Amino acid sequence: VLFSMPVVASCFVELSTLSDKFGVLEGMMNYISDTLKQISEAWEEILLEMDVKLASYASKLNNDSHSGGSCSMAADFLELLTFGISSPELEHFLLQELTEKGLKKLGHSIDVSYSNVQRLVLKYLHTVSQSLNFHLAELMGQVKASDKYSLILGVTEENIINAQQKAATFWNKGIELQQVIDDSMKSFKAFFRWLYVEILRLSDEDVSGKYFFYKVSYSS
Repeated sequence: VLFSMPVVASCFVELSTLSDKFGVLEGMMNYISDTLKQISEAWEEILLEMDVKLASYASKLNNDSHSGGSCSMAADFLELLTFGISSPELEHFLLQELTEKGLKKLGHSIDVSYSNVQRLVLKYLHTVSQSLNFHLAELMGQVKASDKYSLILGVTEENIINAQQKAATFWNKGIELQQVIDDSMKSFKAFFRWLYVEILRLSDEDVSGKYFFYKVSYSS
């Protein structure tokens, strides 16, 4: 049996190059998808840690006919922040349910989750984005060197430029995500340090000494 394959015969080298690049780029896209999934899971762990603790407090307020659930919870925290006055429900939650040790554990757990997200963005997304741009640039040079890519195989410089622009946009989003993570980490740490001081104050313990130890250990 004989097959006539003029395209393969005339563009064997170009087709071989395209197949190699397709395999590399396809592997990178799968790698990016897996990394984004891990980032999403790590982010969900951060939110879940907080939700589990605060949902217990909010549910008790919901059961109270004189309270407004999550709105009352926000008002309780705002009143504590603004005036240094805690409601009986909030004081019980901080001292009996959250506790000093529980707050340290929760802060450490969230800190680890944030560190995992940072590692995935900086180490994995950054590396694969650089490799993606490198292989696209290499493919651009090969397309410019041979007219067969555009005239016969339909792979034009415009196709690659479009892919390069999308790859650059993707990494710009990665930079934005890193900035969001940095700001969120600062906010979480400030929130936990404030809560730690309030728990110590409500427990009538020495605030200055313990807070200094907590601040140093948490920052490290």
